[in-house]
Amino acid sequence: EIWLAGPSVAQGYWRQPDASAATFGARIAGEDGGPYLRTGDLGFLDGGELFVTGRRKDLIIIRGRNHYPHDIEQTAEQSHPALRPGGGAAFAIERDGAEQLVIVHELLREQRHADPAAVAAAIRQALLAEHELAAYAVVLIKPGSIPKTSSGKIQRYACREAFLSGTLDVIGESVLASSAAPEALTRAQLLAADPAERAALLEAFLRAQLAAELGAQAPADPLLGQLGLDSLRAAALQYRLETDLGLAAPMTWFLDDRRLSELVAALLPQLDAPLREAAVQAE
Repeated sequence: EIWLAGPSVAQGYWRQPDASAATFGARIAGEDGGPYLRTGDLGFLDGGELFVTGRRKDLIIIRGRNHYPHDIEQTAEQSHPALRPGGGAAFAIERDGAEQLVIVHELLREQRHADPAAVAAAIRQALLAEHELAAYAVVLIKPGSIPKTSSGKIQRYACREAFLSGTLDVIGESVLASSAAPEALTRAQLLAADPAERAALLEAFLRAQLAAELGAQAPADPLLGQLGLDSLRAAALQYRLETDLGLAAPMTWFLDDRRLSELVAALLPQLDAPLREAAVQAE
């Protein structure tokens, strides 16, 4: 965050001592300088020049990674020709105890009858490819309806509040279902099941584990590489398979473009092999 000090900085807000102390009274621990004004802007110094990179309050933090909303918005608006340039907002909400990404974007006036599902799918695919992010919700709204300031700047906070209150002028939306608790399954239960039922049991187990990692239900028989899994999530899935079911799968199986049903088919033969042999086969 950029902090400022000097004779041109005001002393505080009129009759707001608590807010003044928080914004105008910042100090660096162990130093005598200050007090500083907390600008709320993010930036860095390079070669004696100050570069402003965004607003602190707009920063999106998902699974410990920082994302700048303007980068996400640019990726989204370039994903489909029906989207209005400069007409989108990216922000985070809390769902199931985790931060989830929401994209709100206007359609072009001449593209109001575009297929919302196709546009939302294009946005999701672009976000996965560029940022490894899975959007919880993609909301397409009427042209000219996104909240803006009098100077024409999009108000992300107002978009967030309108999304939560259901007051956006929606043309179409794509919202992932809430995640359920991971379904319990053991290797003994899988072996005791009829061979014809094992694939369905294993797929249900994996879908529940995917939902727990993503914070939302995945589509039916998804391409795993397009779900927004990163290496940490893939490692968690790999661990659950090995710990709960004694099945071994390389981490890359969760990150490439194979379908969930193909993963299940590759794992099932291991049930007929000893645990150590199954691990060797997977390697």
